[in-house]
Amino acid sequence: MKRFMAVVLVLALLVGLVPTLTVTAAPVADLTALAAYYPATTPIFMSLRTDDGYIETLDGLVNVLGSRFIRPAGTGPWLSLYHSVGAAAHEDPASPEVQQRLAAIEAELRDRGARVIGEIHANARTTSPEPMVQFKVRADSPTLKALLDLAGRYKRPLNLHAQWDPDTAQEVERLAASNRGAQVMLAHCGSTADAAAIRGVFARNANVVCDLSARGVPPLQGRGDSFAVYDERGIRGGWKQLIEDYPDRFAVGLDILQSWEEYEVTVRAIRLGLLANLSPATAEKVAYRNAQAWFGLP
Repeated sequence: MKRFMAVVLVLALLVGLVPTLTVTAAPVADLTALAAYYPATTPIFMSLRTDDGYIETLDGLVNVLGSRFIRPAGTGPWLSLYHSVGAAAHEDPASPEVQQRLAAIEAELRDRGARVIGEIHANARTTSPEPMVQFKVRADSPTLKALLDLAGRYKRPLNLHAQWDPDTAQEVERLAASNRGAQVMLAHCGSTADAAAIRGVFARNANVVCDLSARGVPPLQGRGDSFAVYDERGIRGGWKQLIEDYPDRFAVGLDILQSWEEYEVTVRAIRLGLLANLSPATAEKVAYRNAQAWFGLP
């Protein structure tokens, strides 16, 4: 079976917890097994890479997952834009190539009920194992601002992969400032950003939030753990106080996992290291209530 990337959002309970915002690369058969693994009321969010079998695969998954499927938009068009036109496309949102992609993304939001734009890669030079996304463009480019405007128009978050290079960090803040009515969700909480950096971003930008995928230990895809927010023993550095100070700005997550064994180990770190060390009210928000609000779930 064809393999593809999937971002899986599941709502969690504090007891017998299942994680929020999980990412896994798996054949369709494994995702069908995943659907059976969770309770019938568990919503699932998936972001799929475009390939020849995309529509057929997606429709099959929708049939299996039913109301648990939360449709994304934009990853495929965004990657095709970069790889067909290059970084220059991000400076000219009026170009036919950009307008075609924006129209396709808007159709997903308007006609097919997509609840998020992304994962959109602005800077993943060294923070993704996938060669297709290992590039860097301006995070405040006119095209990205147009994409954020589209997200704001439909009240859906823009999930942005932006590793925390100094220039990218400044660009992300300028992007957020360009439309305060739209929400920027930092994929992997800026990947390499530390707690002090994110505290400053949150203080200056009420429309920026974080998912914590790929910020736990054990390290994923051979990455080191120097940028981990938490491990199975607890929360590192200044992250605990930051999460408690901004309890509405975080959601738990995983990232690309290679086996069910790796999945179980990583989820255990979320349960025992992260959520168990937060106040009950904050843990509930980080586990699932924030995701409910961001994605407009009942």
